[in-house]
Amino acid sequence: MFSLILSLIIAGIAGWIAGNIMKSGGFGVLGNVLLGIVGGFVGQAMLWLIGLGARNIVGSLIAAVLGAIVVLYVLDYLKKR
Repeated sequence: MFSLILSLIIAGIAGWIAGNIMKSGGFGVLGNVLLGIVGGFVGQAMLWLIGLGARNIVGSLIAAVLGAIVVLYVLDYLKKR
């Protein structure tokens, strides 16, 4: 149970950081958590493809932020088309 709560907190922080970096505005708590969850999957996949992996809380946060930035970039690109 604690790991689920910790994962949701990391996802929310990652979504908030990515939103601020990309200057996409606020998504609210639920939006940040969803963005962080999707970003976590994308970030872990990107790290796995280059032979790295996040094995601790800080690594997971970094992977989720990088993945969320990629997700926001793709969504922004698709919205402009």
